[in-house]
Amino acid sequence: MDAGTDSNMAARRRGSDDADWRSTLARAGLVAKGVLYGALGVLAINVASGDAGSQSASRQGAIELVASQPLGHSGSGGGGSPEDQATAVIMGWPGGAWIVGIVGLLIVGVALYGLHKHAVNKAFMRRLDRAAIGADLESVIERAGQAGYAARAIGAVIAGVMLVVAAVQHDPQEAVGLSGALAALPKESWGHAILWFIALGLALYGAFCFAEARYRRAT
Repeated sequence: MDAGTDSNMAARRRGSDDADWRSTLARAGLVAKGVLYGALGVLAINVASGDAGSQSASRQGAIELVASQPLGHSGSGGGGSPEDQATAVIMGWPGGAWIVGIVGLLIVGVALYGLHKHAVNKAFMRRLDRAAIGADLESVIERAGQAGYAARAIGAVIAGVMLVVAAVQHDPQEAVGLSGALAALPKESWGHAILWFIALGLALYGAFCFAEARYRRAT
């Protein structure tokens, strides 16, 4: 065996080792994400069920749980939250209300795109090794993913709409993130039904993350 062959084999081994590490890290991240969204779903279910003792825990716990997620850096939904502080600063700029409104519309647009891509077209299934999943389990995973992505999108739409409302009313306290939107829903007559859907959907999304960690294609 010549030196060139040895070098190629060593390069392939290094590439394989790198791929194994990337795959391991990706799966570990998905497990952590599953825990986070599962916990958030449970907290939201507690609020939806009217557990007064858990409502405070949900508003505080959801803040920390969602803090690392896109669109999720949230306060309690009331005055003094990071959202309304940042929105107040931006609204003080020339044309600041327009900026806040446009950001809100962009959030809604991205959320609706994600809703169509994943909840309708089920694009997330392309990331899974479907050959390793039985037909019955594949159907369960698919439904959990659809519900989870739909719940995330609806929560983001609500947060985006609240940004637009904040811009129109020039009231930065209307600006909230995902956890703030969850905390605000029970105050509306129609909010409980949506909160139940989002809560269950977030819990299912957590379950989907565990399934993806198990069946994700090697990268």
